[in-house]
Amino acid sequence: VQFIGVSFILGVLVTTIWQYHDLMTRSVGFRTERLAVGQLRTTENLSGQGVEDDIRRQPYVESVARNSNSLLSHYSTTGLTDIQGNFLCPLHFQNVAKDFPQTVGMQLVEGAWPEHIGEALIGRKVVETMKWGDKALGQRLPVNAQWVGLDSQPTVVGIVEDVRNMGFFMEQTCTAFILSDKRNGSYNVRLKEPVDENLARLNEFVKEAYPKAALEFITYMDIQRENYSNVYRFRNTVWITSLCIFFIVLMGLIGYVNDETQRRSKEIAIRKVNGAEASTILRLLSRDILYVAVPSVLIGIVVSYFTGKAWLDQFAETIDMNALYFVGTALVIIALIVVCVVVRAWRIANENPVKSIKVE
Repeated sequence: VQFIGVSFILGVLVTTIWQYHDLMTRSVGFRTERLAVGQLRTTENLSGQGVEDDIRRQPYVESVARNSNSLLSHYSTTGLTDIQGNFLCPLHFQNVAKDFPQTVGMQLVEGAWPEHIGEALIGRKVVETMKWGDKALGQRLPVNAQWVGLDSQPTVVGIVEDVRNMGFFMEQTCTAFILSDKRNGSYNVRLKEPVDENLARLNEFVKEAYPKAALEFITYMDIQRENYSNVYRFRNTVWITSLCIFFIVLMGLIGYVNDETQRRSKEIAIRKVNGAEASTILRLLSRDILYVAVPSVLIGIVVSYFTGKAWLDQFAETIDMNALYFVGTALVIIALIVVCVVVRAWRIANENPVKSIKVE
């Protein structure tokens, strides 16, 4: 039971560590490193451009640009329609200022960056949904112009890699970024190193310069950690459980080896008198425990593989469950068991057999 338990929980641990690392390192469609975002919320009549210029002048700021909201959040939503006006899917869109895509590090696939109000960038998912193929550039986004704050429908001038605004728990959404000078109350700031220190300096600056603005910055890396906090906590829980079960197994294994060597001390002594070497004795003890350990570890690893696959169903995109990682985990567990047996039985295997026989 202990061998099955430790192999099962370690197998699940491999899956959770692997998936969490993938979530934190997988591309979200823009460069999150050193990038912070803050939303301006105030009743004061502040100039958005003036606040942006003040932030840009700070020595620890590399660049700054405005848009409607955090890139890793729920955007404003309208509907995409076909030529006949039939609804296809929701379109998640944001208004952005000029140079915003370059500042946040979006990845241009085709076309150019928007230069004039009403021009738009769209994600690959929009091209796929609209079935535009290689004719997306120059198309009009089939949305309500007034809803997006324009006099006419926005014109597509560029295609970018899809931004995972809803994270990896949901399927990729259709996204668009429309150049506009309206509703741009969110500030994206690329900080210089060291990030944590400069983030604190930035928040201190805006608090003193605009005390009623309620403008506070947080890094996109912290937003990602918050979005996947449940995965992080589950991973840590599995870590702790793994350590507890491992030490329980270790204590049980040490007790078994001690009892086994004591029970078979006369047999071991007689074998040595008859020419058996220490390696033979160690092999004998290891083989007996492996008869139980190997099938138990295999059962635990197989169950953990299917349990991990079931846990991954909550994500829209997951790691590739490579069975070799689980085979490797099983081999490591078996190797640790053998090492433990060898270490505990080393003294009795090398002891003078006369000592054991004299007891009789």
